[in-house]
Amino acid sequence: MKRFWLWTGLVGLAANAALLAAVVAAHGVLRWPAVARDGAGLAVALFFLCVSFAEIPLMVYGLRKLAADRKGSSRLLCGATNAFYVFFAAVYAAIVWALTGWWAAGLGLSALGLVRLASSVWWIPDNPEATF
Repeated sequence: MKRFWLWTGLVGLAANAALLAAVVAAHGVLRWPAVARDGAGLAVALFFLCVSFAEIPLMVYGLRKLAADRKGSSRLLCGATNAFYVFFAAVYAAIVWALTGWWAAGLGLSALGLVRLASSVWWIPDNPEATF
């Protein structure tokens, strides 16, 4: 089961990298101006950083419940949810990169996909009966 969470998380991580690469390419071609600068940019980056971190325990709890559901939640649903959970760090990164133009903040937020991958592999048990 740990391999299941790892592989579905790696799918999400690949989508994470693809979205970030698309944003970098689009920003290189279009060169749109940063909307949020200085203090506003910092506020935007910190807001999305806090949201991204706050989402981790909630999603791990939800994935644990979904994996332990006896009423037939499919492995496809569990895997897709895990992949989307790992991928979604790139959505926050893309928003921050687009609004602020700060590549380091965008890259850092996108790298939280690795933290999300580790959290799903580490905290979702092999044995669904041991979940709760």
